[in-house]
Amino acid sequence: MASLATRLFEVSPHRSLWLASFRGSLPNFLPSQTLTPTPLESSPSSTKEILSLFTSLQTQLFEAVAELQEILDLQDAKQKITREIRSKDSSILAFANKLKEAERVLDLLVDDYSDYHRPKRSKYEAIPRFDGHYDHWSMLMENFLRSKEYWTVVVSGVAEPAEGAVQTDAQKTELEGMKLKDLKAKNYLFQAIDRSILETILCKDTAKHI
Repeated sequence: MASLATRLFEVSPHRSLWLASFRGSLPNFLPSQTLTPTPLESSPSSTKEILSLFTSLQTQLFEAVAELQEILDLQDAKQKITREIRSKDSSILAFANKLKEAERVLDLLVDDYSDYHRPKRSKYEAIPRFDGHYDHWSMLMENFLRSKEYWTVVVSGVAEPAEGAVQTDAQKTELEGMKLKDLKAKNYLFQAIDRSILETILCKDTAKHI
């Protein structure tokens, strides 16, 4: 740009006025090499030379503008790439979070599948079987029925209301609940005792009788 300013200053028709205004010195925007006066024979003397010089300077100006535009385009491209990189980073981070969540859900599904296919202990296997040792079996059976909350009907039985007594709805509901517990307790006892032994028990109407 300094070279361009120097050339324009050389062909300026007001060059002498500039020199007079600056008391024989050149303007500050000109490079140091222009401090030496240019010989008159190097200055264009005809219109053709002036036009040629102007065309050359115009070409240099266009080239400088083109270079400047390339620099601006490169800066824009750099900013665009930076934005794309940030966007990609955000997308990758979001994908990583989704992948982590999917992995967690998959682990839960695998655990559920394993629990589902794990052999479960049968309810009937937990019932203490009578093996001829009554004291030991009765202790196990009592503990088992207590855990099921059926031991009360084994000890106390089901209290039937007196004949002709009028019961409230709450009393009827409670009586039906006790009878249901008695049936469940009898069911456990029937499963715990072999058929040959059950045949020797004369009264099997309630769990208490058994």
